[in-house]
Amino acid sequence: MKDGINDYVVNGKVAGVNPEQTGSKASAAYHLEVGAGESAVIRLRLSAATSGSTESAFGKAFDDVFAARLAEADAFYRAVTPPSTGQDEANVMRQALAGMLWSKQYYYFDADKWLEEHHAHPLHGDTRQIRNREWFHMVNDHIISMPDKWEYPWYAAWDLAFHTIALSVVDPDFAKDQLDLMLREVYLHPSGQIPACEWNFSDVNPPVHAWATLFLHHTEQVLWGKADIDFLKGAFAKLMLNFTWWVNRKDRFGKNVFEGGFLMPELLESVHPTGPGHQCVADRGIFALVNQDRLRRILTRMLDENEFLSSYGIRALSRCHLEQPYVFHVHGEEYRVQYLPAESDTGMFGGNSNWRGPIWMPVNALIIRALLQYYLFYGDNFRIECPTGSGKMMNLFEVVREISARLTRIFLRDEEGKRPVYGGTEKFQRDPYWLSARHAGSF
Repeated sequence: MKDGINDYVVNGKVAGVNPEQTGSKASAAYHLEVGAGESAVIRLRLSAATSGSTESAFGKAFDDVFAARLAEADAFYRAVTPPSTGQDEANVMRQALAGMLWSKQYYYFDADKWLEEHHAHPLHGDTRQIRNREWFHMVNDHIISMPDKWEYPWYAAWDLAFHTIALSVVDPDFAKDQLDLMLREVYLHPSGQIPACEWNFSDVNPPVHAWATLFLHHTEQVLWGKADIDFLKGAFAKLMLNFTWWVNRKDRFGKNVFEGGFLMPELLESVHPTGPGHQCVADRGIFALVNQDRLRRILTRMLDENEFLSSYGIRALSRCHLEQPYVFHVHGEEYRVQYLPAESDTGMFGGNSNWRGPIWMPVNALIIRALLQYYLFYGDNFRIECPTGSGKMMNLFEVVREISARLTRIFLRDEEGKRPVYGGTEKFQRDPYWLSARHAGSF
């Protein structure tokens, strides 16, 4: 429960909730005594007013409606699950999609009012320096997919772009609406910058909005055999503004190759490609940053299990940096970047080590899509050892299947019946009550 309600119910703090019984959150309170090994069922029905007797509200009709909704949910998820998917895989997919739907939340933020209340509005003569000063045009008042509406109850635009890829499986219209939302005049900055997140809308995120837009376009073509041209036109016009912002802010060498961003400056700002190449094979062309020789060199490292290829996908940082960290000294202080497979050992980026070791799903998704594009061009003419040193040669489509299988392995039961995602947490691995609660959440 949220803190105020929890304090009231668990700790008896009457001041934890509004005594006038109004507010943005509410909780029903039931007092039950449940003995050891016993169970209790609470039936709840929300309505504008009481409607007759308890029997009419919670009789057979109630059970019938509940059973019908469960049957509809089963039928819906069967329809979006590939026929070749196994039972465990289908269950994981269903829970993942249910989690995405559950993470939608109403979000309200009036930047003009917020800046005025914090005495930091630049148009009102306030000189206080505070985040989001330049976003006074912004009024957010929509249902948005959150990274986690419990722990991170605010949107992050580049996370949202990846959310739409998963959401397109179950609700393509909502997915398109989410991408369109970030390009509306009450979100997009007049300069063309897409808002990053509430903590600092001016942070620079990787430019994945256009990629997600094109992905949804192709997905809709495959699923429905048609394209939403109006959606593409609207997105293109606004993304041109965003492109102009990138060119003006993040293209020091005038090559239309963007650099930097607060997420990976140590990576992106140290790489300056000489520009895209055009290679011809079988009378076809490809517009890419690397040619066949460079691609092979990159993949040789990426598919090396001693470096980037793990049992569960592509690592964010080579494992070789576990024993050989990158170390440098500034003003007598030592700093290091070291491979960390789990929790961070520093407070950088809020203690998040995603950029230094773990399997990062967004990056893996981009890698997979890029390899598929290369496969469409090279076909079986390009084969690479996978894993490096194994002697097993694969085309790029087979490489994609190998990476995908490793990624899904994170969530599937292994030979011991455990799911790697839960690590050594036995409650998550074995507790029948936890497992039943988790399954109940996938309706």
